[in-house]
Amino acid sequence: MAHQQIAGRSLMANRVMARLPGFLSEALLKRVLAAKNFKADENSMYLYSNVIQMIWPYDDRGRLVGEDVWEPDPDKATIVKLDPADVLTTEEAGKALAPLIKPLPSFDEMVLGRGAA
Repeated sequence: MAHQQIAGRSLMANRVMARLPGFLSEALLKRVLAAKNFKADENSMYLYSNVIQMIWPYDDRGRLVGEDVWEPDPDKATIVKLDPADVLTTEEAGKALAPLIKPLPSFDEMVLGRGAA
């Protein structure tokens, strides 16, 4: 399940594409909004939610080499107006996630048992 905060002004101005996950195309968004007879308030924030599917291929060293992401059933998406108190800013997200973000160990040291050249 993917959730994405979207500004109402972006929905109304069709500038939302730069802020949405790559799997959500402009045509798909317009279809979902039309099906739900959705009218956005430009001064509000919304939560777009739906199931997505992802395939992440890796090489023989465990490095990510691609990404395929799609939304199998766009008609089941929901768009909910958020209470201003529930909107998460990028600064708040950064502070909450900072303790969880740690540098990865060297692949050569951890897997191959040798120091970096």
